[in-house]
Amino acid sequence: IAWDVVNEALSDYSTGDDWEYKTSTWYPMVPDFVNIAFTTARASCPDCKLFYNDYDIASSSGWMKSKSDAVYSFVSELLSQGIPIDGIGMQ
Repeated sequence: IAWDVVNEALSDYSTGDDWEYKTSTWYPMVPDFVNIAFTTARASCPDCKLFYNDYDIASSSGWMKSKSDAVYSFVSELLSQGIPIDGIGMQ
């Protein structure tokens, strides 16, 4: 079983280590909504594979490179904090 836990949370203007969330239903009112979503998903289904998904990140070169690098940095940072993410869905 795999779950797409958080979808398209980063701004299109995110680049590399300079990533930022989009304004949404959850952000900025719940600044740690991604952490909450993934830890809650893991608690609900310990054996599920948990994914972050975003668009315009399917290439590490050309016009997609900036956002692709931002998503890599974002997920790496979350993983270093112990947030349970098993993969990235790319569009």
